[in-house]
Amino acid sequence: MKSVKVLKRVLCVIFSLAIVFSLASVMAASAAGNEPVARLYLCSNWRKLYSTPHAFIYVENLSGKDIKVGAYTCHKGEGVSVGTSAFAQINGFGVYYNLESYNGNKRGLDNCVYMVRDITASELSSMSDFIVNHNYWEAIALNCVYFAVGCWNRAGGDHIMPIDLPPHILRAEIKNHPHGQDDLKMYYPDSSRVYKQRGSGSGAYLEPVRDSALNCTIG
Repeated sequence: MKSVKVLKRVLCVIFSLAIVFSLASVMAASAAGNEPVARLYLCSNWRKLYSTPHAFIYVENLSGKDIKVGAYTCHKGEGVSVGTSAFAQINGFGVYYNLESYNGNKRGLDNCVYMVRDITASELSSMSDFIVNHNYWEAIALNCVYFAVGCWNRAGGDHIMPIDLPPHILRAEIKNHPHGQDDLKMYYPDSSRVYKQRGSGSGAYLEPVRDSALNCTIG
């Protein structure tokens, strides 16, 4: 009889420990899910005051491993700019990766304002879905602002109202929030790592841009 009681007590202890470890695992997984994996910047630069401002996003990898940004693999310790463009039209209208990063480092970013926030893996995944499914550009409603603000909103940033804003209005909106100006540092990719997205959705893939895009003026 005594051995039965001891066995029951042992089983109770084992059961209690199992519950404790299960709860700890759930809490750890939840905490890990809330950890930032990237830093997202919503940017607008304006190279010439008589031209139209340009909008794009820049994603900095904060994790210790490679992350996926749209169709692009961003290595640890690096970053990638993503934006839509018609300036590099010989490569086609739509989504470009590292175009702003390359040209911005090569010539400098003029009059650049930006908002910034850290994002989790799930927020990055949601934004990546938006990127690969919006491989187009149109001057009025589906321009670079539509794309950049759409990425920002999908990643859970302070919601920017109608995402088909004129570029000048977006700059004013960014300045209405806590923001940075003229000090954005982006990873400097090799010219061979500037890409045009081809296709969309699960069929999206990257194609290196032609040299003309590397000399285009953005913003």
